[in-house]
Amino acid sequence: MQNIIEFKNVTFKYDDNSPLLENLSFNIKKGTYSVLLGHNGSGKSTIAKLIIGLLPLKNGQIFVNDLQLNEENIDKIRNNVAIVFQNPDNQFIGSTVEDDIAFGLENRCVEQEKMPEIITKFATLVSMENFLKAEPSALSGGQKQRVAIAGALALNPDLLILDEATSMLDPKGKKEINEVISILRKNNPNMSILSITHHMDEAIIADEILVLNKGQIVKVGTPKDILFDQKLLEENNLLPPFVVNVRKQMLDNGLDIPLCFSIEELVDKL
Repeated sequence: MQNIIEFKNVTFKYDDNSPLLENLSFNIKKGTYSVLLGHNGSGKSTIAKLIIGLLPLKNGQIFVNDLQLNEENIDKIRNNVAIVFQNPDNQFIGSTVEDDIAFGLENRCVEQEKMPEIITKFATLVSMENFLKAEPSALSGGQKQRVAIAGALALNPDLLILDEATSMLDPKGKKEINEVISILRKNNPNMSILSITHHMDEAIIADEILVLNKGQIVKVGTPKDILFDQKLLEENNLLPPFVVNVRKQMLDNGLDIPLCFSIEELVDKL
């Protein structure tokens, strides 16, 4: 499989501080749902900003969809990458849901007559088709993030980056966004998704997890490899998912429960 993202010996620091990323190298395969997992301050969001050129790259090389990140290619890269940030209020640009999804299309000079069909298609994909005329104040945090994802998908990106996209949402909002991700994976198998988070429950449905700590990738593996490695989680200041905690307590009390990746699966095993 080809890489959608490749970092080669990337070092980055803010001003005169110690390097936040130091000689960092990793790759993410095309068409996968990958999770970059790390505690606050580990460098996750810095990586996202480097990928789309919001921060200057001074040391090392970054490739996105086979293009090297530089002044010559930055516009081409941005045309194939969409990003959803953590605060839904800060990224809602339009006065209505419809206007917000249209904003990116207008910037890409999409023909006006084609916009309604595109807007409806992606609003429907995230179950917001009945809110097209709604104002931001009428929406929940989870609904605003759904709109942000619809706006990103309307641009038809090769790579979708979710940068702590659920960190400011309540449990219901988090569940809504995880359901959207599952739908995206089913309907867009060729699109690559990179979720940058410290919430372990989001990592359960990933194809691959990269654990980041102090600017370095400390382990890469499947959810089974990462989420059930208690020592790894403790060493990297990460809390196991709820379902893993429950299973561990049952094992400690003499109940032999197979590996489970969801509450529904745990209930079924019980």
